[in-house]
Amino acid sequence: MEWLYISPLKSSDAIFEYESLVNYSFPDDFKECVRQNNGANPGPEVFISWHGKRKRKRVLNNLFSFNKEDKSTIWHYNDWKGDNPV
Repeated sequence: MEWLYISPLKSSDAIFEYESLVNYSFPDDFKECVRQNNGANPGPEVFISWHGKRKRKRVLNNLFSFNKEDKSTIWHYNDWKGDNPV
């Protein structure tokens, strides 16, 4: 997968700061993906995943950015404060 329009993290603590706010720790592989591809769009957006023996098309438009000032930032789209665990 190729990542397009990467917005480099402005702070190495941005992910940790967000995790602390929502009282949730993202998986290490997700955090590494964000460190390398923050806010980026994948190419292609449509990909195939497997659910048992069934192929399924999936779509991923972009990763949210962890930079507070970016347009598509996780800070604007998520108001969850960790008080309603799923």
